[in-house]
Amino acid sequence: MEIDKSYMPRYPWHPTERDLIPDKKGEKEMKVKLNLPDIEEVSAKVHEAWMESKTKQGITSRKSEKGEELMVPYPELSEEAKDLDRGTVVAVYNALKELM
Repeated sequence: MEIDKSYMPRYPWHPTERDLIPDKKGEKEMKVKLNLPDIEEVSAKVHEAWMESKTKQGITSRKSEKGEELMVPYPELSEEAKDLDRGTVVAVYNALKELM
């Protein structure tokens, strides 16, 4: 899954006329462009927050179905494990894109 990176405003919280694009139907209704951070950077933050949440619950180890330890820093994860976090970020980005 890839996110459409054409959504690049200067100020996502205060759009200007240049930050608006026609909707998919080409109608007069406009949608705000989104300036979303890099998926990989956000995925690392999502993983960090997940680990922090588990640690607060007293959980010190969590293994994938294949036995890989997931309670490690993001860069140490396999690509397959990183895809779990990436999938979460892409789903949120796509939801934001549809709602904005």
